[in-house]
Amino acid sequence: MIRAPRVTIRPAAMRAAVDTVEAAYPAEGCGLLLGHVRADLIEVAEAVASINVAPDPQRNFEIDPALRLRLQRRSREDGAAPVIGLYHGHPDMAASPSAADLAGAWEAGLIWVIFRVEDGQMIEARCWQLAADGSCFIECLLRVGEGRPAAYGPPRPVEP
Repeated sequence: MIRAPRVTIRPAAMRAAVDTVEAAYPAEGCGLLLGHVRADLIEVAEAVASINVAPDPQRNFEIDPALRLRLQRRSREDGAAPVIGLYHGHPDMAASPSAADLAGAWEAGLIWVIFRVEDGQMIEARCWQLAADGSCFIECLLRVGEGRPAAYGPPRPVEP
């Protein structure tokens, strides 16, 4: 059985990410997640919006590499929480990784929070982690603060 991490996202970070993906609709809004990883427990402390630099932001997303470098430098120099993942919206699509998401995944272990957005409103949030071998995503249990899980079902690999 695959053991997926449990992910808790602070309410303010969730609100920031949701605001980003809703405002970007019908394009894919995106950003980076900052926080801490302790064994199979992951806490997202902050969500930082990125410009979507993909050539076709209506169908794909690409995080601004300058933002990632800036946040990594801040973490090194100031001790701020490091980048532990990313988020993006799926306009009028499931909150599951697409084939394009898997093809564009660059770093095993990062968590991906994917939002299903319909008519400019977030409908569902689910969390995934890229497997160590990069072959698939594993669903994680996502909680907002100390609340109930944001999506239900056992962790499972997803191969688009």
